[in-house]
Amino acid sequence: MGTVETVVHQGLMVDKQLVRAPKISQDRLRDMGLEWFYGTSEWDYLSDDLLVLSEDQVAAYQEASEECLDLISRATKHVIEQSKYAELGFNSRVAKLVEYSWNHKGHLHFLGRLDFAGGLEGQGIKLLEYNGDTCSMMPESSALQFEQKMASGFSGNGQFNHIYQDIVKRFTELLDSNPDKHPSLLLSHMGHPEDRLNIDFLYAAAHDAGFEVVDISAIEQVVFSPDEGIFLEKDSGYVKYDFWYKMLPWEYTVNQEPELYDLLEQIIMNDLAIVVNPPYSMIYQSKGLLKLLYDLYPDSPYLLPTYSNPVRLRGRAFVEKPYFGLEGENIRIFDRDNEELESNTGDFGHNPMVYQEYVPLNKDSNENIYQAGVFHASTTNGLSFRRIDGLIIDEDAEFVGHVIE
Repeated sequence: MGTVETVVHQGLMVDKQLVRAPKISQDRLRDMGLEWFYGTSEWDYLSDDLLVLSEDQVAAYQEASEECLDLISRATKHVIEQSKYAELGFNSRVAKLVEYSWNHKGHLHFLGRLDFAGGLEGQGIKLLEYNGDTCSMMPESSALQFEQKMASGFSGNGQFNHIYQDIVKRFTELLDSNPDKHPSLLLSHMGHPEDRLNIDFLYAAAHDAGFEVVDISAIEQVVFSPDEGIFLEKDSGYVKYDFWYKMLPWEYTVNQEPELYDLLEQIIMNDLAIVVNPPYSMIYQSKGLLKLLYDLYPDSPYLLPTYSNPVRLRGRAFVEKPYFGLEGENIRIFDRDNEELESNTGDFGHNPMVYQEYVPLNKDSNENIYQAGVFHASTTNGLSFRRIDGLIIDEDAEFVGHVIE
């Protein structure tokens, strides 16, 4: 095995930007409906630290996010116009639905999160990946991060966090862009506690945005009719919804649930429902997009060299990533001598891989690394961090909030 020191220079220490945050009590979390975040004696998801950022650091994350989103939109247009679906790991059968949703203005992209390395202690910001479909971390990045800020004694506007307000605005824009649709929304999850908490967060925002009917269900309870639309069976009978938000990635539907994909294709193209995020967001989910972005825009200061063959990165440290992966699964990191430094197992090893130049994340003196996540809906609207004492950010990472100095 290689050593961390043989990778490249390590990220600058962030200790002087950390302040202690009072722990949010279990009673307070229960009052907020967020007791799941209290953690256990073995693992606390909510860190007791906050990162203190300067206004310039926050502005740099915003600028990086806006630039990357522009490049992603341009690259997506390129994929669609040039039928580059195979390069992203998709069969050409997705083209019809992707292009339909891209070309119809009512199918707004709703919400996403860009994950970045760097941005602290003078280290340049680099895009690691884009979560452009089933984005999570909304309750903690919005409500809990604000709660930590207030408990720590920082008041006023000392946090880049208008996530909730912007999601309300995006829901309003979704309604305004589809005036022929009834303001009825079904929010569906796959049963995971974290997904359900994100759905609950969206439930409140949808009500504030003016949806008249908002319901929550497990995905297996939803009824799909290619001729009539999307329904939920209740005691009073079947209820129809003109909008459906799903915590089910499009790429999973394409690859694992082809019958469901066919139903959704018919429902959407028959204009029976608006599905959020729209079908073209499956392009955002593919790590093959990282390679395409670098192919198209190699001079961007925010993009890392990314290839389909690790030979192109000979002599440099690099990360192997599956095209479709979650929570750091099936990630491998190699040093410049091609020695494996760290790896995770998982369910995505059968995927094709991309190879991205490794850049060290900022870290503290306890060897924790820090990854920034920047949210966007109508606009870039929030920032939070995850950290872990390793090289791969995975499901064991802690959440770290921030305040602005």
